[in-house]
Amino acid sequence: LLLGWAGALVLGVSFRVLPTLTWHHRFATRMGRPGTPAMPAMLHRGLGITAATAGAVGLLVLVPGVAAGSASAARAGAVLFTLAITATILHHLRMLLIGRARPAASGTLP
Repeated sequence: LLLGWAGALVLGVSFRVLPTLTWHHRFATRMGRPGTPAMPAMLHRGLGITAATAGAVGLLVLVPGVAAGSASAARAGAVLFTLAITATILHHLRMLLIGRARPAASGTLP
């Protein structure tokens, strides 16, 4: 139960703290210049809601499923919790790609 609480805390905090630290590290010196993403652009609401919901429901199904010896409930909870971790990873990867220089679209080779 303590690990579930700690895992949920880490997932939740990482959605708020990591984007803030990343933005300050990468964009603070460019603040106000054209092309600099705003702080809210670092967050993806849909991925955050998916991770929070799947993580909470996954733990609420997984722990009682294991305690009751129900393989199907434990499996369903584990799948939901894995979805939460996957959404968190996607959110963090998306955050790292924001503001990266993209090569110019060109139809010819240099």
